[in-house]
Amino acid sequence: MKPSTQRAQSAPTLVCLFFLFSWIGWSAETVYFGMRWHVLADRGLLALPLCPIYGACLLGMYLWQGTLPRDRLLLTGRTMQSRRTDAYRRSALSYFAAAVFLPTVAEFCVAALSQGVLGLTLWDYSYRPLNLFGYICLDRALLWGILLTLAMHFLWPPCFAAVSVLPLRARKAAACTAATLTACDFALQILCLALTGRRFSFFRL
Repeated sequence: MKPSTQRAQSAPTLVCLFFLFSWIGWSAETVYFGMRWHVLADRGLLALPLCPIYGACLLGMYLWQGTLPRDRLLLTGRTMQSRRTDAYRRSALSYFAAAVFLPTVAEFCVAALSQGVLGLTLWDYSYRPLNLFGYICLDRALLWGILLTLAMHFLWPPCFAAVSVLPLRARKAAACTAATLTACDFALQILCLALTGRRFSFFRL
């Protein structure tokens, strides 16, 4: 198969995975907030059950660093020499550093843009130590690094394999539908913020 054909077939898969992990992130945050504060909170900017920052971070990590093989994560193998072990350890640490860096930059950019352009505060870390403008903080950056590293190792490969077995036409249709709905949702939010100063949410219906 030609490289151009492979890219054409993998693009719908990556778009589907972006929306899948955006939904998983939204679901995880909704459950977490519900269990901790006993409220049903609509997370993120969109009315759809999506937090695109999760999908963007996993997709970005895949395109930038790939996945983390088992031997690099757990440093397993009885016959591994010390020099090879050190190399794997450095490789795992560099992967983790990238996993900290990527979502931290994404959080800062999204928070700054939503606050500066839309006047909307999506999250506020100003109550946490070592924060920057309330957009990011050290402990959350390290937490996202751990979660992203684990997600790329345990979640991405089986999800990628599961989506890849779907017919190409189905992947393209799902990707186009999700992208269209998300674009319409985003446009609706911009309109509601401009007219009412509040975003639209199904939770308030």
